Amino acid sequence: MKHYQQDHIARFYFPDHTEQPGLKKFKNFSGWEDVYVGRHLLFSHRRTRYEASSFPEKLHSHSFYEMDIFVTGSISYVSPDQEMLPHPDDILLIPPGCQHTARLLEAGLYERYVFYFSPMFFSDLGIGAPPAFFAQEAPSFHHVRPEKLAEFRYLLQQLEYTLAFWQTDSVLTAYSLILELFFLAAHYSDVNSSRIADIPGSVRSLREYVDQHFQSIQNVADIASHFYYSREYVSRIFRQYYNMHLSEYLLNQKIGYAKGLLEEGKSVSFAFDASGFHSMSSFINAFRQRTGMTPSEYKRAHRR
Repeated sequence: MKHYQQDHIARFYFPDHTEQPGLKKFKNFSGWEDVYVGRHLLFSHRRTRYEASSFPEKLHSHSFYEMDIFVTGSISYVSPDQEMLPHPDDILLIPPGCQHTARLLEAGLYERYVFYFSPMFFSDLGIGAPPAFFAQEAPSFHHVRPEKLAEFRYLLQQLEYTLAFWQTDSVLTAYSLILELFFLAAHYSDVNSSRIADIPGSVRSLREYVDQHFQSIQNVADIASHFYYSREYVSRIFRQYYNMHLSEYLLNQKIGYAKGLLEEGKSVSFAFDASGFHSMSSFINAFRQRTGMTPSEYKRAHRR
């Protein structure tokens, strides 16, 4: 969670924050508080009122786990191949590296509990590998069994209270409550398959084509031509589900691939050629817009 915290301090948090051993609390520009518990976990209770024009979610992935507990809102959760319609107390679990987004269906309040935690969270507990519930390769959607739902809600409330009103032993209490919540989610929840639908095949085909050929694709016109559609049509249906323009997704795939190469120690010129940009200046400008750094700066900061 180190890079996430650094990025949000620079871009999304107010300057003032509070901390004590094992805990750090930051106020997000969007109104909620993010609490870092230890080195590898973040917790927040997020209540945000959104209009279609202000909804910020787009298809994305990250290097840590995400577990969202839905409270209310007219939204769906979208993975590359499926759309999930949550009920209150449903759990969305997203493994590292899996693309996902929330999709606003109607304007209004969107409320959820959010846990972000790195794989190192389990290592610090002396567990060699994540428990089976977390060791998934794709996003999964669960609901807590009725006989455990009251206990699950109580633990969430206690965790929120503990992290709002700190005592000297708050970090230990928070860890205990988090582990109890994770245990209930892992052992007393079931996959909520009745609320899952497939993304339309035409939309999936667009995404899969970009995933497989982004290095040779220069623009949306190339994609539209391949499918014998208009640029307007492919852009519209892609954005309808993934909350982003098709051109933006194409650019993200190129930048994401370049980032991986730079992290492996490859040269900037190699990353430029391999990711399929048509000019070095456009590569550097796009890279800086996405990461806040030039490719050379990124390589120095993230080399493995």
